[in-house]
Amino acid sequence: MTHRAATTAALLTSPPGGAAVYSRIYIYMLNVVIMVDVETIISLLIAQAPLVAIAVTVLYYTLDKKIESLDRKIERMKADLERKIESLDRKIEGIKEELNREIKNVKEGLDKKIDGVKEGVGREVEGVKERLSREIEGVRGGLERVRERVEEAVNAFYSYENTLIDFLAVKGVVAESEAVLLRGALRSLVPLAKSKYYTEEVRKRLIEILDKEIGDYTWSDIAELEKIAEAIRKEAWETGREDLRKYYPLLKMYTAMLRGILRRREIEKSHKDKQS
Repeated sequence: MTHRAATTAALLTSPPGGAAVYSRIYIYMLNVVIMVDVETIISLLIAQAPLVAIAVTVLYYTLDKKIESLDRKIERMKADLERKIESLDRKIEGIKEELNREIKNVKEGLDKKIDGVKEGVGREVEGVKERLSREIEGVRGGLERVRERVEEAVNAFYSYENTLIDFLAVKGVVAESEAVLLRGALRSLVPLAKSKYYTEEVRKRLIEILDKEIGDYTWSDIAELEKIAEAIRKEAWETGREDLRKYYPLLKMYTAMLRGILRRREIEKSHKDKQS
């Protein structure tokens, strides 16, 4: 039982009196009004059902139109946005092309400047190389002249030494025994052949001449020893071989001794022939 029904039942069963009578009348009337209102509302609702349906239909149609309108607006906005995006893309492409042209122009300008710098540096380098080449050639020429002068001085010294030995041998100051000792030293120190001047053939011929006895030498042998000594000198000068540089003056000294000994023999023979 609801709260309102319980209250109504309590009022109707209360003892009679002035207040109670009025209360019961009020509650009764209230229930009648409520019942009438509910039924009226239900009846009105039933009566208004077609109108409600129409209203719903109209509302749906209106909403559908508004949705369609909203869709069209969205499509227009979308199309407008796409146009703006396309326009923006074209602007971006234009900016990119312009930047590429600017970059290309800058690169070309830098390449030209770099090429100019390279050409300038290349000319400077070539100039320096030419100057250095001339200076080097000058130094080489100077060294070659110094070398020639040194060689001339050495040859002059050897010539003086050999002339002196030759003279002493003619005078009998240099004995054959001394020549024999020098020949033995030369025979044991014969250098190895390694190049175009002092070849193996020249070396073998040198050994053959050194193996001769002092009394068997001829002017032809002395001339051949002079040629071999010159070959050794050239070889030593070009290759820088220390053994050849040391061997050359000894061979020249031995040749000078032989030359002096042969001259003394010829002089002695001439004196004998005159006496006889």
